[in-house]
Amino acid sequence: MSKQGVVIQGPTNFYKEVCETWEGWPNVVWSTWDDEPQENIDYIRSKNIDVLLNKKPEFAGYLNINYQLLSTFNGLQFLQARGIKEALKTRGDHTISSVKDFLESLSGRRICFLALSNVDVRKDITYELEYIHEGHDYPSDNLIYGNIDDMLMMFNFQTDKIYNIPPEAMIVYNYMVSMGIKFDLDFNYLLRNGVSFVLRDCINKGIKIHWLKHNKELIQSYDNEEFKF
Repeated sequence: MSKQGVVIQGPTNFYKEVCETWEGWPNVVWSTWDDEPQENIDYIRSKNIDVLLNKKPEFAGYLNINYQLLSTFNGLQFLQARGIKEALKTRGDHTISSVKDFLESLSGRRICFLALSNVDVRKDITYELEYIHEGHDYPSDNLIYGNIDDMLMMFNFQTDKIYNIPPEAMIVYNYMVSMGIKFDLDFNYLLRNGVSFVLRDCINKGIKIHWLKHNKELIQSYDNEEFKF
């Protein structure tokens, strides 16, 4: 298995539950904000999880995309300095039932998402990135895994305007453009260009990923909705 690291990104509201997932695992860093409660930070560090305290961007961007970008990028740089070759970006409100099985399923993948939403599943959003999207046809950004150099490239930007574009789409767009790949969210096209999806492995291995903020079990939810993976 390649040397793997983990960036937990975002606020520390669910710090105790998330620490239960990652306690005892090496190369885990929680990249959060310098105004988080000190009690939370002390507890996280007591579980041998490193903590980065970042200053929040002055401009949050649409749905706080700049917050996600900055905290993730800084966490990835921290891991890269430790010699980490592959990294998982997760959130500060996600727990994973079997870390060992999950990381084994991800090992060796260049860029990996949970799943890709089918075109035309929902029609409540229209946005444009080189072509018009009508629906939620973009990969989920709840968890992203990959080669750390590619991950750094993916998250190395900030937006300076409010673009009504889902953060997931912006992140994937930046990655593909930076890699010199034509931006296209066709499922088979993504597979041919090194983008993969791990939801099927999670289903087969009984891995559960819980989104604490919304009290939602992601694997079951994604399997029941119209996603490709």
